[in-house]
Amino acid sequence: MVGGLTRVALRSDLFRLWLTDLIAHEASDLLGEEVLLGDAVVELFPARVTLRGLVVRSAETGEPLVVARRVRARVGLGWSGPRLRVLELDRPFVRLNLNDGALADFPGLRDDEEDDTPSDPMTELPWDELIVRDAELQLAWATAGEPGGELIVEGVNLRPALVGGLVDLRVDSLSVEAGKLKQATTDLRIDNIELAPDRLILPDFGLELPILRVAGRVAVIFGGSLGGHLALEARAAELSQLLPEGMRVEGDLDADVTLGGTASAPDIDVNLAGRPVLLWGSPGGPRVPLRLRRAGGGDQGEGRGPARRPAHLTLGRGPGGGRGGHGLGSLRAPRLGAR
Repeated sequence: MVGGLTRVALRSDLFRLWLTDLIAHEASDLLGEEVLLGDAVVELFPARVTLRGLVVRSAETGEPLVVARRVRARVGLGWSGPRLRVLELDRPFVRLNLNDGALADFPGLRDDEEDDTPSDPMTELPWDELIVRDAELQLAWATAGEPGGELIVEGVNLRPALVGGLVDLRVDSLSVEAGKLKQATTDLRIDNIELAPDRLILPDFGLELPILRVAGRVAVIFGGSLGGHLALEARAAELSQLLPEGMRVEGDLDADVTLGGTASAPDIDVNLAGRPVLLWGSPGGPRVPLRLRRAGGGDQGEGRGPARRPAHLTLGRGPGGGRGGHGLGSLRAPRLGAR
């Protein structure tokens, strides 16, 4: 009897209107942006809350920052009380704007500079499972007020992996534009990702762009260690679009990259191999070839000495790379010489 009356009350128009306004108001205060919500429904069996027509707009410009057709949260009981078991997002759109590396929107989520009270960092996400269907993510960045570029990821699907606690990622398309650089790829898949507030671990994955092919694995502990290995294959001819007029690149370039150190002070070890040739000259005029040479003096462009012997490059926080430094500890690179 009581349960039946409770279900009737929760489904009443008056309660739903009250709850919808309450959630929109609280979310607006939390984010520091304007929040609109079409409807909110509470169910007891199973225990879940469904939000429909969620829109978050910039309080300053009115630009849509978050749009979701439906957000559904299923709640259960954990050892410490109620816990968010499953969070589902249907066709969400999210746009983030960075100015000089800092998030320009959602002022309510920024750290309060006047509040120096220490807080314990999160090590677990507030949900057990996250399911995302057909999302679109946009990231735009600017430096000193000048537009720097934009990353657009479409058709993002995230679901629990077969291995407990991990997620599988599917992306229909990814494109990035920054200055002269314009790159796009499709059908990106990464399985068994470990994602938490304090870490991101990508197992074996591959990414192929017109300019670059990347394969490897990466593990990042935020505020802690960085590790991983990447194999890069650059399509040298595509690099020409990044060079000044009159310059172009031919040949190929491979690199094995080992990541170490920490996320804030990475040590990056690069082994280079290949036969890239940089052609330099005025449009329509003669071009001067510059060929990558091994540190020992052989010309990789012509293949003298042992073929494709790797050159070596190390980036890290060595001498001069302490606090406030540029982070380039040591540099051992192949010479560029003219022929």
